[in-house]
Amino acid sequence: MAPVPRSLPRSAPAAPRGAVPVTVHRTVQAPPAVALVLLAGVDLPAVFTGYGPLPAVTGTRGQEGAWDVPGRTRTVELADGTTLEEVLRAYGDDGFGYLVHSPSGPLRHLVHDAEVRWQLAPAGPGATAVAFTYAFRPRTLRRPLVAAVLAPVWRRYATRALALAAERVEAQHRRGR
Repeated sequence: MAPVPRSLPRSAPAAPRGAVPVTVHRTVQAPPAVALVLLAGVDLPAVFTGYGPLPAVTGTRGQEGAWDVPGRTRTVELADGTTLEEVLRAYGDDGFGYLVHSPSGPLRHLVHDAEVRWQLAPAGPGATAVAFTYAFRPRTLRRPLVAAVLAPVWRRYATRALALAAERVEAQHRRGR
């Protein structure tokens, strides 16, 4: 596991009570303002490519405009034919956050929803420390299963997704986009 960048707190942002948070970190070679715009607008199928039993994102629908205005919604389509609903709840200089809810696949038996936060902070000249947190809110009596099974697999999925997102951000930044 990579060390936590110095400019971000070691702990995750406050998770909902009873949630199972999973946080991964990475430093991106782009200034925070650039990283924010590019991460919020990242191509989800290019980044969330699946891991083990967790399906890849194949597309989104219903999103109007950029993913930068709280209240915006979208439906995320997954490779196994299931969907998730997302509502953007926060967007600002320090990152963005959204609620993932209404899973239509097997995940619906484990969790009600998840609070997601992409937290950004300066990490030296032209670099940004990113903390990507998924805080799952388990269904009744499912917390031990979410913590022992889903969270470790999700950590690998999120680590891979953040690495792919960072590569895309850095490539776009180098091209001046």
